[in-house]
Amino acid sequence: MTKKLLPLLLLFILSSCASYQLQYDATVKNWREQPLPDSLTVDHTVYLIGDVGGEHSPTLDLLEQKLKTASPNSSVLYLGNSLSPEGMPPKDHPQRRRAERQLLQQLQPLDGYPGKTYFIAGNRDWAGYGIDGLQRQKKFIEKFLDEEDVFMPEPGCGTPEEIEVNEHFVIVLLDSQWYLADWDKHYQVNAGCEIKSRAVFEEYLLEAIKGNRNKNILIALHHPPQTNGPHGGQFTLKQHLFPLTDLQPQLYLPLPPQIPGTVGDGHRPGPPKWTVCDRRRARP
Repeated sequence: MTKKLLPLLLLFILSSCASYQLQYDATVKNWREQPLPDSLTVDHTVYLIGDVGGEHSPTLDLLEQKLKTASPNSSVLYLGNSLSPEGMPPKDHPQRRRAERQLLQQLQPLDGYPGKTYFIAGNRDWAGYGIDGLQRQKKFIEKFLDEEDVFMPEPGCGTPEEIEVNEHFVIVLLDSQWYLADWDKHYQVNAGCEIKSRAVFEEYLLEAIKGNRNKNILIALHHPPQTNGPHGGQFTLKQHLFPLTDLQPQLYLPLPPQIPGTVGDGHRPGPPKWTVCDRRRARP
C-alpha cells in the first residue's frame, strides 16, 4: 500500500516546489519604481495590446488615457484577436454590426494619436471567414484611419514585415496564425505572396534578425513562441486533477491525466508547428 501511495506523495511534493509567479533577481526586484538614469532618454515608446475583441475591455480605457499624452515617437501594436469569437463577416451578415462595434471600440482611442498604429491577426481573426474575413477587417481598419499598411502582414501571407522605426529600432510583424493554420482549408493562402512555404518563412525571419543585429528588434506576433502557461501545456496541480474548474469554479470533477490539455482553450497545449519554428530560430 505504501509503495502505491509513494508516486502520489512525490507528485504533491514536486508540485509544492513549483511556482507560477514571476521570478526576479533581488537586484532588480523593484525595477518598476527605479527611475531611468539621467543619461538615458526615451527614444521610442511602444504600446502593446491584444485580445480585446468582444465586450469592452478596461484595457482600452487605459490605452486611451495613455495615448492622450503620447509622443509622436511612439507606436501602438494590436496583437491579434481584435474580433471575437469569429472574424469579419460580409456587410449583409447579421453579425456584421457586432464585428464593426468591436473594431470601433479599439479604433476610437486612436483619435488624435500622433504616432503609428499596426494591427496583426490572431487565431480568432482568422476564424469563421478565413482570409476573406481578414481582408474585410484590413479594409475596415485602414478606411477608418485613412491610412494604408496598418493591418500587416497582408491577409493570407506570411512575409515578415520590417518596420524601420529609426536608426536604432526595428519592429518585425508576423502572422503566427498563418504559420499554424491548416492551409488545405484556405484555398487563397499564399496567393500573390512572396513566401509560399513555412521553410522559406523561417529563412526570411532569420534574415530579418541577422540584418538588424546591431539594432533593437521587437518581434510582434499573436502566439507566444514559448510559454510556461497553459498555452504551452503547463498546468497547476489543481488544473491537472480538476481541469473543469477552468470552465466553472465549482466543477471539482476529477478527469484522467490526458484530459486537461484538451479542456478549454483550443490552443492547449502549445502549437507543435510553432515550437519547431522557435527551436530552429534559436540555433546559433
